[in-house]
Amino acid sequence: MNNIFSCHCISFRKSSNSLTKEHDTALAKFELKIIQFSTLRNIQKLERTNISDLSYLLKLDRTTVLRNIEKLIEMDLVSFKCKNNNKIKAVSLNTVGKSKLKEATIICEKTQYKYTKALGIKNYEEFETLIT
Repeated sequence: MNNIFSCHCISFRKSSNSLTKEHDTALAKFELKIIQFSTLRNIQKLERTNISDLSYLLKLDRTTVLRNIEKLIEMDLVSFKCKNNNKIKAVSLNTVGKSKLKEATIICEKTQYKYTKALGIKNYEEFETLIT
């Protein structure tokens, strides 16, 4: 018997990797990766946030989010406040971060349009329904 099992999870992971590479390539001119773009978008959404709330929203562990935030701090895209023990207490976009996010959003929307059009998807809700 030669049944070949097609695993949807593996297919989604391959697609996800391809989409990540496509977005990373598009965002390279802003010196951003898609995970950094996503982090900036979610900081913008929450306005002023902490690592716990941000990690919950991003569905990533706190350590990963903290590493991403530290990189965004080095890139001078976010502002932060620390507690007495130097732990980051609050994070928000600064002026440079807001400007870069605005420019990068245009590129991400164009990138997203290309693959949603290729899939025959008309809107965000239809895409979300398809993948969830």
